[in-house]
Amino acid sequence: GYLYAIGIGTWVPNMPLARILRSATGDEGSWEDISGSIATATNPRGLVTYKGDLYISASLPGTAPAGAGIGLVYRYEPESPELWSEVSDPGFGNTDNAEVAYLTVFNGFLYASTVNYKTGFEVWKTNGRVLPNGKYRWTRVIKDGFGDTWNQWGMTMVRFRDPLFIGT
Repeated sequence: GYLYAIGIGTWVPNMPLARILRSATGDEGSWEDISGSIATATNPRGLVTYKGDLYISASLPGTAPAGAGIGLVYRYEPESPELWSEVSDPGFGNTDNAEVAYLTVFNGFLYASTVNYKTGFEVWKTNGRVLPNGKYRWTRVIKDGFGDTWNQWGMTMVRFRDPLFIGT
């Protein structure tokens, strides 16, 4: 029931000023800031719905290009003062995963692709199973740029009929 818009601050110079806005009508003056804890993140991307919840990816500030540090996946929780909760470990446990570039839903799983300038992008998936620490259990399905370390960005993931395509 809402239209969402994402703002990333500036890249040069990098200013971590992520903004997530929503509006029930799209009219001027109807936009609400729901950035919460993501306001200090960089490079918000991949806004999707999965199992009735809203998800976004963003990075903690760092020294990678465009100010990225390490990517995370967040779930919108309007009842929480922070508004967003982390559902992945930073970088899925790999400190070289500077960003989570894209999120998509396919065959009942939430997929996340990373940006990794050292070993190549990775793709992870979850069925939303919650671990004792409150985060989801994620399984890596692609590593090391799919065999080419120059494949550093998992840019897009698009479902076309039944297969899932990944653009690098």
